[in-house]
Amino acid sequence: MSRGTDKKSDGDTSQKTGNAKSVELRRGGSLSLELEVDLMELEGDDRKFVFELIDKINEYKASVRAEAEAKEKEEAEAKEKAAKPAAG
Repeated sequence: MSRGTDKKSDGDTSQKTGNAKSVELRRGGSLSLELEVDLMELEGDDRKFVFELIDKINEYKASVRAEAEAKEKEEAEAKEKAAKPAAG
């Protein structure tokens, strides 16, 4: 597919935009999704499919981020606990 303005048969022009999303996988590697479509023209099953993929990537990213934050918090608490002198 070419980027830029595409001339349609009815004489209208539409701007196709290239958008990309990437996510780092938990066990290494990454997944990238590149979308080259006029979102204003997307309909029906195509629209549903594209937005489900985007939602899945966003959900996965959020869960990875939450796990990383929880791990960092746990490690900080463990360091803080280890740094305190033992009472007694």
